[in-house]
Amino acid sequence: MQGVADFLAANRSGGRYLVSVARGMSSFGAVSMVASLEAYYISGFPPIWWQLMRIPVAVVIVLSGWVYYRFRQTRSFTLAQFYEKRYSKFTRIYAGIVAWIAGIVNFGIFPAVASRFFIYFCDLGSYPLSVGGLEIDLVFASVMLATLAIALLYTCLGGQITVMVTDCAQGVFTGVLFVILAFYLLHRFAWTEVTASLLTAPAGHSMVNPYDTARV
Repeated sequence: MQGVADFLAANRSGGRYLVSVARGMSSFGAVSMVASLEAYYISGFPPIWWQLMRIPVAVVIVLSGWVYYRFRQTRSFTLAQFYEKRYSKFTRIYAGIVAWIAGIVNFGIFPAVASRFFIYFCDLGSYPLSVGGLEIDLVFASVMLATLAIALLYTCLGGQITVMVTDCAQGVFTGVLFVILAFYLLHRFAWTEVTASLLTAPAGHSMVNPYDTARV
């Protein structure tokens, strides 16, 4: 990393495969997995059908270069910089402030959800601590601080270069792991067991079983 272009855009040196895998992996995290599982728990598998319907449309849009091609032609590093070229400096400052506020809120919610996931998944428990009348869960604070520190460390070390490379490496590893996991689950559980599990969800909490059958 030798300059601003390297930090923000990896000097635009990312190839299609590196960028594609890194982009796909950057949108997958603990908070995304928790949200997906919650959606499937409430509504079953119909949302997956709509997601699959969206894939061909997205492929056509991406291959056509719509929006992406023209934006890359401007050589802008951020959307705020593009807004200055297209509109005014005031618009750039306003967009930058909105993006900054959204990022601060994002880094308050996403790591919190991810930390809760790791705590419950690893059964780390809790260690409440009172500091000046304020109750703080020491385990939760430690896990959240660790996740934020790791993300901040490799981002500051190499900017977008390290972000893309680490995301790509993670995507290759998890891609192979997901295939193995999918075959294992298909071998381990029958489809009748899956549907039976969905039907046992509490009444009123699942669109698959929205009513209390005992009352009906």
